[in-house]
Amino acid sequence: MPYLQDEELFKDIKQKNIANMYFLYGQEKYFISQAVLQIRKKVVDESFEGFNLNRVNGEKIDLSEFEDMTDSLPMMAEKRCIILKDLDLEKLSKPDFDKFIDIVKNISETTVLIIYQDLVLVDMKKSSKYKKLAELVAKNGVVCDFALKDKQTLKRMLCQRASKAYIELDMKTAELLIDRCSSSYMVLINELDKLISYVGEGEITKAHIDECSIKSIDSSAFDLAKSILTNNFDRAYVLLDELFYLRQEAVAILSALALAFADIYRAKCGVISSKSVDEVTADFNYPKNRQFAVKNAFRDVRNFSIEHIRVCIEALYDADIQLKSSKLDNKLILEQMLGKKLLMSINERAI
Repeated sequence: MPYLQDEELFKDIKQKNIANMYFLYGQEKYFISQAVLQIRKKVVDESFEGFNLNRVNGEKIDLSEFEDMTDSLPMMAEKRCIILKDLDLEKLSKPDFDKFIDIVKNISETTVLIIYQDLVLVDMKKSSKYKKLAELVAKNGVVCDFALKDKQTLKRMLCQRASKAYIELDMKTAELLIDRCSSSYMVLINELDKLISYVGEGEITKAHIDECSIKSIDSSAFDLAKSILTNNFDRAYVLLDELFYLRQEAVAILSALALAFADIYRAKCGVISSKSVDEVTADFNYPKNRQFAVKNAFRDVRNFSIEHIRVCIEALYDADIQLKSSKLDNKLILEQMLGKKLLMSINERAI
């Protein structure tokens, strides 16, 4: 079996086409956990989980014990299942990595091995170890990268989930929820379930979302970027306080803010060059789940000069250097960044 899209994988599981081994990773953790659960249920009878199911924490793996597990035979069943979670291949020495690969290569036909990553990130382009594992698994089983869904798919899934709870949610309101909270389905269903409980019956509205849903750092960062560009510093300081109140790290805030300004700068360059949203997203290889960021930037950027955007980016750069080198309080550094930008704005108006 080859590399599969998640839809193809779930279809195979439903049809009981279970492979000998799986390597599951990606950004969409909800669907990874669902795939692991469904494969396990197809392979192991709940009555015999004590005999035919092994769960292995990759952080504490003992390769000798792991090898013994793979050699064990199922009891009162055709197959047994081993679930290996969060093994960081980059932390394995070369001898241990080679031994692990050899174990996987010689998995018994009566064993279904599921290797999945929840907290450990996988970058196939940078890691030769993960690439080697994926190539091995693809020859004998299934490799699946669970990427974040595009916005249209997410909107449809959220509306369907609300409908099953007898709550109305239209596509436009679902889009508001995505823009406010996240592109992660796991985050979104938590927020949606909270809204369903809050509403009780009837329809979820924008007002409900504003009242109950917590903004993602990316959404807040984009609003913060717009506030800085429009010299609305009262609003900017409020948004910054909200992010710190939600216990966001200063480095994460600055990173999200830099990403927002990158979207804005690219959109401005696109407008100047008479490029469309689709052309800009293609030129900069935006994933489907982030194309909306460029669309939003195109909508808001026409009133800002490219020079003004560059000044803001320089301020972010200076703050980044300070965060990495200064002993000052991190929140104070970001507040000073806004203060410097405010002072520049006052001086510009005075001139």
